[in-house]
Formats: sequence, structure tokens, C-alpha cells
Amino acid sequence: MEYLIFSPIPSALPPAHISPVTNGLATQAITRFANGLSGMQVKWLSFVDEHFEQDGRFQLLIGGDVLKCYDILASTLPRFFIILFECDMSTQKLNLFDVSESTDGFAVQSDHVEWQCGDSTWKGILSADLAPSLKLDKLEMIIEIVGEKGLPDSVTRVLETAQYMECVVEVMDVVENNHMDPLEMLKQLM
Repeated sequence: MEYLIFSPIPSALPPAHISPVTNGLATQAITRFANGLSGMQVKWLSFVDEHFEQDGRFQLLIGGDVLKCYDILASTLPRFFIILFECDMSTQKLNLFDVSESTDGFAVQSDHVEWQCGDSTWKGILSADLAPSLKLDKLEMIIEIVGEKGLPDSVTRVLETAQYMECVVEVMDVVENNHMDPLEMLKQLM
């Protein structure tokens, strides 16, 4: 991958604010997402709306002693970012290295990602599927949190609640569409 760098050392990595030089539209879309995330502190709803499809998904897998998996609707991401901000993890910087794009131009992968979140650094890989609109349809990150600070409990609760609420919404849709009593529907599910 080429980088636009003026350095006497040819193997120097790009500074965080310089994006890789690429031609692929999917790569450009994920680079816009990474650059937009870096330095973002407010307007999370508009940020998510700009970069994700309405029914887009965010999958976060966190390695460690126990693998934790979260799969949430992108519409719940603003709350995730707000909680990060409230937990003194307001500084966000997403660095993507070794980005590759699928031949159809609607998928992208980075085998080396560093997400600096406050004082923590999350390292791992990223893959993304894009819709024809070049908005993210699915963003998956597999990370390991480096350093003493793990993921704050409040952030974990937001991710878990987002997963549970999606299930509740599905049940409520069935209740509403079938004109059922909510308690009767819950009894049928058990």
C-alpha cells in the first residue's frame, strides 16, 4: 500500500492524520469513516447516519481471557460513542494499515487496526461490507485491548442492552402485527 509521506526514512508509517493513497471506492469509504471517527466528540447521530446504512450492523469481538461478542444495530452506535466519551475515552483515533478491497468493490479488510480510545489502545483487524450507496452495511472489528484499562462496565452494559433491546423490538413487532396481548406472546415464547 502506498502512503503519501515525505520522510527521509522510506519505511516510515504514515502519521495518523494522513490517509493512505487508494483508488478503490470501498477503501475510500472506510478511510472516511476512520478519519471522521478521529477527533469526533459530538454529533454521533449524524456521524453514524453519514457512514452506516439505516439497518447496518456493528460487530465487536473482544479477545482476552474470555471472548466477548457484540452484534448491534448501527442505530445504537451513537449511545456507544457517547458512553465512551463519558468514560474519559473521548479521544478517538482509528488507524488502518494493510487495507485490501474485494474485487467487486463492496468489501474491505484491514489486517492491522489500532483504535486509540482515550488512554487505551485496541489492536486487531477490521472488515466491512458496503452497500451500493457506499455506506457501511456491516462493520466487524476483532480487537484486543492493550494496557491495564479494559472496556469500562458502562460501555459493556450499553453493548449488551443494545443486543437485548433488538430482541424486544422484534417481539413487540410480532405482537403489534398479530394484534396479540404482549403477556400472551411472552408465554408462547417460553
